[in-house]
Amino acid sequence: MIVKKIAIFVLCFSVISCSTTYYAPPPRKHPGFTKDNVLKLKQGMTTNEVISLFGQPDKTSVRAYGYYTDSGGWQGLEYNYVFNIYVSNRLVFKLAYDPPLLNHWDIVKTWD
Repeated sequence: MIVKKIAIFVLCFSVISCSTTYYAPPPRKHPGFTKDNVLKLKQGMTTNEVISLFGQPDKTSVRAYGYYTDSGGWQGLEYNYVFNIYVSNRLVFKLAYDPPLLNHWDIVKTWD
């Protein structure tokens, strides 16, 4: 009977110790997105200046903006920095300039 209790104790202890093994979280994605760096954003920045702050974007796309306005719209280059399926930061550059210049941005995630 005592041997059976010891065996059950050892088994329970083994299961508990295995289930509480330390899990290291994955490294932060896009660590450059700090409040200090976001405050450095200014309209008219080049793509290289933005990349120097935040690194390479995860996704880029070209879209038309202001199509139904009196000015007739403009082409924009979007940089998307994806944190997860629901959260991404978007920066839009005006393609009419060479190099493209930052026009506007939507920042929803910073690390501080």
